[in-house]
Amino acid sequence: MTKSAYWPCIATLILLLITALEAAELYELRGQVTSLEGRPLSDGFVFLEGATSPFSSSTRTAHDGSFKFKKLDPATYRIQIVTAWGEMERSIEIGPSSADKKGRIKIAFEFEPQFHAEERATVSLKQLAIPEEAEREYRKAITSLNQKKTEEAVGHLQKALELAPHYSIALNRLGTISYMSEAYGEAETYFRGALSQAPDSYPPVVNLGAALLSLGKLEEALELNRQAVQMRPQDPLARSQLGQTYQALGELDPAIKELRLAKALEPGHFSYPQLALAEIYGQRKDYDSMARELEEFLEEHPDSPVSGRVEEGLNRVRSKQSP
Repeated sequence: MTKSAYWPCIATLILLLITALEAAELYELRGQVTSLEGRPLSDGFVFLEGATSPFSSSTRTAHDGSFKFKKLDPATYRIQIVTAWGEMERSIEIGPSSADKKGRIKIAFEFEPQFHAEERATVSLKQLAIPEEAEREYRKAITSLNQKKTEEAVGHLQKALELAPHYSIALNRLGTISYMSEAYGEAETYFRGALSQAPDSYPPVVNLGAALLSLGKLEEALELNRQAVQMRPQDPLARSQLGQTYQALGELDPAIKELRLAKALEPGHFSYPQLALAEIYGQRKDYDSMARELEEFLEEHPDSPVSGRVEEGLNRVRSKQSP
């Protein structure tokens, strides 16, 4: 091969590198938490979890209620603010629509607990007796997830379970990783294990409900998602999953009721209740309502990976609307 023959290859590699860098633009989330009276909340823990991919990070609020997360991929996240009085959760979409020119996203939170501290008060003696070595492996797993090293995180979680097979939090975390990888059968196994070890714990209940829904085990999914709503009626995830379960069963009126409640609790929730409602209205040929749901979805999720397809669908629906 002559020297000149290398140039097209080098040019191609450079283009691929530039494309990869552009696709991997990272963002910084800057937040501030205040009480409803406007006072900075300086004693809170802030957890950031990937809503659709395995990622986990945490920090504490500073004296002025501020916090910061750096080097975030464009994606949907779940932010959780925890204090001695309770916790609140919210979906956050990280992407260009909400960022400034330097890739910074600024969000203010008024802390109003959705779930109160007493809900976490009951912990079984079995869960309190987790060996320190197992807890250390779990912490290593969270560090790996923060570094986007999913396989490494799974290894640490499996080691934690070798040391403490009854470690429900580790089982639940493995379940969420499997679920996000669309290994729903594996996720079901982990969530069932977590629930058997901690029957009163909310996360494995709502998570098992999601796995069963994805597997089409609708009657059992209905039971679990009803249970999740009973445990946390103000959680939009439980409401949305219950609505989607009713929808899959063909029970459209209760589906609409639950999905509307999910929207009312959190319009921008990562479970996309607007899309489920739009589908139901489409089945009923109510194109005006369908268009409204799709419009609301695009307002709430401008950077969603499915926004382009939703916009195309909206244009088709508008052509069917009544004049």
